[in-house]
Amino acid sequence: MSESLITAEGSAQSASPPSTDGVDTALVALERMDVESFLEACRALGSTDDRPFPPPLSSLRLYELLRAAGETLDGRGSTQQLRHERARWAAMLDASPDPRERHRMFFGEIERLAGPYRRKQSPINPTVLRALRFIETHATERISLSRVAKEVGLARNYMSSLFHRETGVTMTEYIHRVRIRRAVSLLQGGALPMTEVAKLVGYGSYRHFHRRFSRLLSVSPTTYQREPASPAAVEALVPKPRH
Repeated sequence: MSESLITAEGSAQSASPPSTDGVDTALVALERMDVESFLEACRALGSTDDRPFPPPLSSLRLYELLRAAGETLDGRGSTQQLRHERARWAAMLDASPDPRERHRMFFGEIERLAGPYRRKQSPINPTVLRALRFIETHATERISLSRVAKEVGLARNYMSSLFHRETGVTMTEYIHRVRIRRAVSLLQGGALPMTEVAKLVGYGSYRHFHRRFSRLLSVSPTTYQREPASPAAVEALVPKPRH
């Protein structure tokens, strides 16, 4: 994948006509948050004849899928981390001339990104998946149960009950957990004032941010910056959908 095919922001660019190679099928499933169909479409990309990918855009199309999956499914990472992942994916795809090996590495990354959204039994309600995705994207804004319910087309009370049943926490609690997880990434950089961190993750006042942070991680933001909590504690901030 040459540098001319990737912009500085990590976006794939191509003047080629619309694809019929199955990538668009996967992207449509991803847009619907139909994770199992998305994985199936990605898996099928490596199972056609003796030439799994149509040259010369195979690496570019696989990168396009990885980028879309990263932006949609991996809400835990900061913008800087996502840029790092993009660079790693581009290098990984370029480094493997063998189509089958390239697909093996590609699909391993896709499964990792999709992992938190999969369930071995009783798949999570797709409407809740859409709500989770919306929250991950808009958590730093003025967001509420009513706004999310309207976005996914459900009545407010039903959305509240369904969300709690599937995740084990209220939607308000989930939003705070997503915000604090993002604050952790900013604090690890150590370059921003605490009031700025609070503002960037969606809190109008440092006092509110401090109270939420301390309750969820059992330490204050300033203490955390000096003595970070374990990765497991940070990972546990945002609950995965129940099995």
